[in-house]
Amino acid sequence: MQIDYFRCEVCGVQVMHSDSTNEDKFPVTRRFRDQLYKKGLISVRCARCVALPYKLEVGQPYRSNLLGREDTQVVTGCNSVYNYWPYGVGHLLEVFPSSCDPESLSFYDREPIEIGFLVEGDVNLIVVAYRFGESDWNVTPYLWHAYHESARAIPSEESSETEQEFTLAVVDTEGGKYRVIRQGKLPQEFATMFHRAIHQQISQGLPDKKEYGVRIDRLYELLIENRVDSMLEARGSIGRDINGTLAAHLSK
Repeated sequence: MQIDYFRCEVCGVQVMHSDSTNEDKFPVTRRFRDQLYKKGLISVRCARCVALPYKLEVGQPYRSNLLGREDTQVVTGCNSVYNYWPYGVGHLLEVFPSSCDPESLSFYDREPIEIGFLVEGDVNLIVVAYRFGESDWNVTPYLWHAYHESARAIPSEESSETEQEFTLAVVDTEGGKYRVIRQGKLPQEFATMFHRAIHQQISQGLPDKKEYGVRIDRLYELLIENRVDSMLEARGSIGRDINGTLAAHLSK
């Protein structure tokens, strides 16, 4: 029986590659099949770190377990997901549009991005809002407690420049690859307010599961009733100045 050991490229924990004779006998580790191994292990990650974003580069799969799988269809419960990730990723909003045709990708790549957030404290819910240019708002829920400890980080309340960095990534559901990557810095005041909201959410603990679920199911009402603007705690824009450089502005 052949067993080869590697280190997870993210956290450094020991993982193993095993041949078919011991397949499925090591459930606590991530296994890499021989076929993928012979092609060259582009990514070696443990079972926990495989859930983290892969390389934030256009053309790369958004998760490492999609490497080499061109015929993959990504199915998500909503059209966007936000998290503050560890290992230097930080603020990441992943958007899964219904279409990634050239015209749509050009729109996502060139239009200014507006980011906002609102807090529904009675159910300990943070809602991240975003839109491109003058388009309608979209919203996505965020709950720090919903992520495994290995997949969540805590930004400082007084945000540093690094912690102000924000990435919006457009993911093609046909194949699961990043098609547009937009990176910039949140306005400092906005970032500080947002980080304090995250700290407050953490300190409040887990919300009531039933009440939280009901509120999540009703988020669409914010969009239908056009209530996002009036409910935002703060909003900041990440666009391009006259020189094409990413610039950040805060508005309330």
